[in-house]
Formats: sequence, C-alpha cells, structure tokens
Amino acid sequence: MLTSIAGAAISRTQALEGFVTAEAFYKQGEFAQAASAYEEILTAGGESGAIYYNLGNTYYKMGELGKAMLNYEKARQLIPRDSDLNFNYHYLRSKLGLTDPAVSMNF
Repeated sequence: MLTSIAGAAISRTQALEGFVTAEAFYKQGEFAQAASAYEEILTAGGESGAIYYNLGNTYYKMGELGKAMLNYEKARQLIPRDSDLNFNYHYLRSKLGLTDPAVSMNF
C-alpha cells in the first residue's frame, strides 16, 4: 500500500520507478545509493511497509543498526504480520541485546 503524506505529491508510477531503482542498487551491493533512493521516495511523500522494510535491510547491510531498527519499526506499523519483517526485526533486537521484559521474566 502506498499512501501520500500531506503536501507531498508523488505518483504511484514515480514511487514504483524509485522502488525498482533502489532494489537494483541493493542487488548490486550499492547500499548507500539504495538507501538514498528509498529515502527519496519517502521524502517525496511515498510511504509503504515494503519501502521501510527494504530501507531497514539496506541500513542493516551498511552496519547502521539504529536506522535499520527504526525502519523495521515503521514497517511493522504498516505490515505487522509480515513474517520476513518480523524475523529480521526480532533478529536485530537480539543482536542489539534488546529483550522484551515480558518474555525474559522467569515465572
């Protein structure tokens, strides 16, 4: 799902073209360019769970784990049941040493 942020005007076609460009950079291992392309879509008003998820993956590959977590959290607001997203989100949380107090309590 692609939504528009108030005051921003990006067409679905423009967002899709940007998304395809970002994916191509990612597949080529050009993570900085991929991140820039995903960020451009968001800045222009395009928003979707897939964009945030892929941006999270891109930042993870760049070693920017805080930015990866932030984008995974934004993606979870839009696509909370996505199994790949949830796996990556929980994996990164464990890698960062973040635990859910309810899960770690001994009963």
